[in-house]
Amino acid sequence: MYKIKINLKNKRLDAKMTQKFLANKCRLTQSAVSKIERNLQTTTLLTLESFSNVLDIHPLELLIIIKK
Repeated sequence: MYKIKINLKNKRLDAKMTQKFLANKCRLTQSAVSKIERNLQTTTLLTLESFSNVLDIHPLELLIIIKK
């Protein structure tokens, strides 16, 4: 079994971006970005793709995969 987490907050902070800036670039609300960062809201592969493009990183860098 695996658990997949989103490493969005660390990558966003590394890029020196605010939640609001990232949200605007990805056509999301700041609230949605906040919830995704705290694992309170799920996201789609298309949104992960958008995050990675705005952050200029490979999409896999957004994922933390933990084997249980």
